[in-house]
Amino acid sequence: MNYIIKKIIDFFKPSNQSTPNEIKEDFMYKSIFQKAQESIDYTNEIIKINQILLMRIPAHFRSLGDDVLYFDLDRTLKQWPYRGSALSLEEYLLNHQLQNVVLLLKGQTIRKDITQNEYLTYMDILLNLIKFYNNYHLGSLQDLSKKVIVQIVRCLEYINYEPYSISDDKILLVEKGAKLSNLSAEQQPNLEENILQYKLNSMKGNIRRKREILTILANEYEQLLKRNLHETLPQFADKLRHAVNNLDIRHNNHDGKGKKDYLSTLSSDEYEKLLDDIYYCLLTLHWAAEAKPAFQRIREALEKL
Repeated sequence: MNYIIKKIIDFFKPSNQSTPNEIKEDFMYKSIFQKAQESIDYTNEIIKINQILLMRIPAHFRSLGDDVLYFDLDRTLKQWPYRGSALSLEEYLLNHQLQNVVLLLKGQTIRKDITQNEYLTYMDILLNLIKFYNNYHLGSLQDLSKKVIVQIVRCLEYINYEPYSISDDKILLVEKGAKLSNLSAEQQPNLEENILQYKLNSMKGNIRRKREILTILANEYEQLLKRNLHETLPQFADKLRHAVNNLDIRHNNHDGKGKKDYLSTLSSDEYEKLLDDIYYCLLTLHWAAEAKPAFQRIREALEKL
């Protein structure tokens, strides 16, 4: 028994022989989950997805040859309401600047690795197209499509993303915890979709679309004012009203009667950062509106102490 106790004590006792570098390495240990997230190879992940998409499944009638999920999705795209003017899946991918993905589908090499943004865009397309496909197709290829979904979701978990259904036929990829309250969804059907879209990596640099989304939020913001939110955050509300009306969001402030010379001094990046700040402040108003009844109950409880 004494031998066991001695071993336990020795295990926890600091070693006099440890060098500073060895101690530093001990503190640098990372769990398998941290390592997995840091070592995501998006090119390899897409290759694995493509292998499933291009897998050949014997058709029910041998004379018809093999079934391939990619080709089925390609045919399905023509009925997909969100295909734009694209007539093939390859064209749709190219329209979204996924040239490297197309090369990988053809078994060709690419000069640089797939970025996270390219990966998320491709997964976004596949999840939405497969969702539409599964609503109208049954059989062995549907089982294969489920394998694609499982593989996508597994990888998304490691990079802290998840698919989020915003309607029966639309899925967005969002960071975990980015979902909004029921208040926003009830007030305006497309509001939640727009708010989530603003946070996508692919939105970076898309100032025109960001201004459109902020205009939608600004209009919703006016409705919140009618609910007497200004009584809760008066200075915050007043400054935001001034911002959305004078920083080229609701109105044209680059030229004409509403021109603001200050805007011409901002670089594109600086202006986009300003839009992002307004975005987060507008969301604060939405959350504050929902919290107002809860805050009132807290205040009433404190008054009874």
